[in-house]
Amino acid sequence: FAFNSVQSNTICAAFEEAFNIPPSLMGVILTSLTLIIIFGGIQRIAKVSSIIVPVMALGYIFLSLFIVIVNAKHLPEVIELIIANAFGWEQALSGGIGMALMQGIKRGLFSNEAGMGSAPNVAASADVTHPVKQGLIQTLGVFTDTLVICTCTAFIILFSGASQKKPME
Repeated sequence: FAFNSVQSNTICAAFEEAFNIPPSLMGVILTSLTLIIIFGGIQRIAKVSSIIVPVMALGYIFLSLFIVIVNAKHLPEVIELIIANAFGWEQALSGGIGMALMQGIKRGLFSNEAGMGSAPNVAASADVTHPVKQGLIQTLGVFTDTLVICTCTAFIILFSGASQKKPME
């Protein structure tokens, strides 16, 4: 339950910031939805997950693409910013490979749930002809989340101008 509380807290904080909904109310809503799904058994968990996860991922990717298209005039600036801040000596020395690796692992764990337990629990209930097929699907999930979704997030943050002294106009 410890790792699930991280996501719940993030959802509550986001809804409080965006819609001024008290975290306690969001906690009750999340708990109620979770109980309804969990009390339906592993098949309901798998069914809900198989619907929510693709919709969530595709929605996020399309929203990210929309943001990139709307801000297309800034795309050269963003690409330049990525390259300039990724390959300089100052960045290599100040960041350090160890710190980048540590941060990547931490974020990857929270992002794609590799090793957390909830994703394998859902995968274990899958009805497949061979276990390797489910393993490949799980690998695709980690790949999609880590490379596609995280790249979309990076573009959204960079287009927002949050990483710069002055916002993009």
